[in-house]
Amino acid sequence: MTTDEYGRQYSLLRGQVTLMRGVLQHLRGTTEPQYTSWLSYLDQFIGDAAHEIRTADHYAELRTTYVTEVEREIPDLFEIHDGGLHRMLVVGALVRLCVVLSGCQWLQEKLGLAFNAQSAVIDQAWRRFVRVAYAKMMERINGEQHRGNVGLFGATTLSTFACAGRVIFAFERGNDRMEYVADDGDPIGIRSGPNVSATRYDACVAMIEEVTSMWDMGKMLPT
Repeated sequence: MTTDEYGRQYSLLRGQVTLMRGVLQHLRGTTEPQYTSWLSYLDQFIGDAAHEIRTADHYAELRTTYVTEVEREIPDLFEIHDGGLHRMLVVGALVRLCVVLSGCQWLQEKLGLAFNAQSAVIDQAWRRFVRVAYAKMMERINGEQHRGNVGLFGATTLSTFACAGRVIFAFERGNDRMEYVADDGDPIGIRSGPNVSATRYDACVAMIEEVTSMWDMGKMLPT
């Protein structure tokens, strides 16, 4: 048990000590004297360490220990489709622990941006959709009696479903699916956000951008 910068007790997640033991083992062999400001490269060091821990033979015992403790594999820290909610929890806890142990608050933003870079790219695609299509579609949804709509845009299907003040926008192509949840009282999508997806980020971006580039609200038909 350790304490954070406010003196409060900081509890670790299951498996977090095991994962950090592997990260520290990797760092001992990486942070050569020339890396005098090695904290500035911590996101790269942790990313390299996590990859090695997940793949190298000499970390096989550590991986087994982690699975025993957590009942899940160590997720890829950078690939948002890998591990779902477990990955999000691991990344969040790892970032927080680095801040607590180092005392460097600026690491919160730096590491968060690095590990969630793919999410940011998807969000940029979503914001383009919001600017092109969202506002008018939301106005239409709020005036409809039925809950759902669906339309085909190239190879991507967009469906919407309204319930209890929320609207789900689901982009689908084959086995790929990406969802955003919006507030039906939010005309510009500021309070919208993604659901966890098992689809690679580049496929998510491609689906959203295909719908945006081919947008025609007349294609959205009641279901």
